[in-house]
Amino acid sequence: GIGGGTVLGSTIMGNERMKRVYLQPLKAGNYVSNEPGCYKDGDFGIRIESDLVVIPAQTQYQMGGRDWLTFDYLTLVPMCRVLIDTALISPDERLWLDGYHEKVWKSLEGALTSPEHTRTREWLRRATQPLGL
Repeated sequence: GIGGGTVLGSTIMGNERMKRVYLQPLKAGNYVSNEPGCYKDGDFGIRIESDLVVIPAQTQYQMGGRDWLTFDYLTLVPMCRVLIDTALISPDERLWLDGYHEKVWKSLEGALTSPEHTRTREWLRRATQPLGL
């Protein structure tokens, strides 16, 4: 099916009122969808879809006398490791992914402590391990 971001995007582009409301600069509290994907015409497509909220960024320096923004993930799901070719990612991308997976683990592991969640907890632990070198 089509994700919310795709529907939102097509709705915005087809409606002048929506363009005025939604095609404004981002501000803290806005929700957005991040949907990177790869599609081969007539063959297949794959997309990672994440929902994000815009939050104030903690920066070392002030520039332009204004606050800076960043994104926080609302959908905390591990990225599928078998789809990651580690030879193609930079050290910074590896650090980001390892940090994201650590956040996923820390956010969810406390809810998986009962015996009926043992298999899920073990899967989550494996899925959120650092990529390694």
